[in-house]
Amino acid sequence: MQANEIALKYESAIRRWFFSRVVSPEDGEDLTQDVMISIIQGWSRFGGRSSERTWIYSICRNTLFNSYRRWKTRTSVPPDPPIAGNSAEQRLIVRIAVETLPKRFQVLYLLRYDQGLGIREIAARLGRSEGTIKYQFYEMRIRLGKILR
Repeated sequence: MQANEIALKYESAIRRWFFSRVVSPEDGEDLTQDVMISIIQGWSRFGGRSSERTWIYSICRNTLFNSYRRWKTRTSVPPDPPIAGNSAEQRLIVRIAVETLPKRFQVLYLLRYDQGLGIREIAARLGRSEGTIKYQFYEMRIRLGKILR
């Protein structure tokens, strides 16, 4: 099989893989295209020591990690959503925006901003690590920021 055929064979699986891991559909498309190019350019170096799927998964994983590193150096952590000290109208807008988020983010929002729990308490209550909770808050803030813009 040629590199173009391999890339086309796995394109939809690659796209699904990225779309399940990034927030923005545009980022998912960009990463998919980066992997497709990497497959075509690197096919001659594929030695067959692993399956095609495994080789392509490693390209996807490395591409995603590299994009996180680049993104992390370009941006700062998004701020908390506007909650305290704002007008009732602003709080209502934020509340409506939170209701459009997936349930897991709504739960985090409720525990943090309505009940006033800290990261450690939330992690213990949900049975997850503090790092996982921090990352989910990070994702929630990004999504809320996009909705509120």
